[in-house]
Amino acid sequence: MRTLADRIETYLKQRLSESPRGVVEIRRQELALLFACVPSQINYVLSTRFTVDQGYWVESRRGGGGYLRIVRLPVDLHRLVEALRDRPLSQQAAEGVVRRLEEEGLLSRRE
Repeated sequence: MRTLADRIETYLKQRLSESPRGVVEIRRQELALLFACVPSQINYVLSTRFTVDQGYWVESRRGGGGYLRIVRLPVDLHRLVEALRDRPLSQQAAEGVVRRLEEEGLLSRRE
């Protein structure tokens, strides 16, 4: 059974894949209503599954007219390796990088 975080992640990635520019803008409150959750759950998904290491840029504005803008960053393998080479990487961050490389077709599931 998929968790709420998994469903939110899948929904946002689907919206990104449908966007010709690789950008999604959505109100946090609309997303929370859609998934019947509190906005902090949305924040959790964004902070753990849509990081720069994983290839996403997230802009957020809070308040009544608040929104989220998620941008899928292009993969530059050389820059990615350079950025990751000289710093410790958590298991979660490493798994995110591998997942992104798989999504981009640079690694197969088996690899």
